[in-house]
Amino acid sequence: MDPIFTYTMKVRDYECDTQGHVNNANYQ
Repeated sequence: MDPIFTYTMKVRDYECDTQGHVNNANYQ
């Protein structure tokens, strides 16, 4: 796998995780 692509995916994963947690906190 391309290292840059892998890094980008990790960053996107992290962003989705944090957004999901913030959204969950707001809705609950």
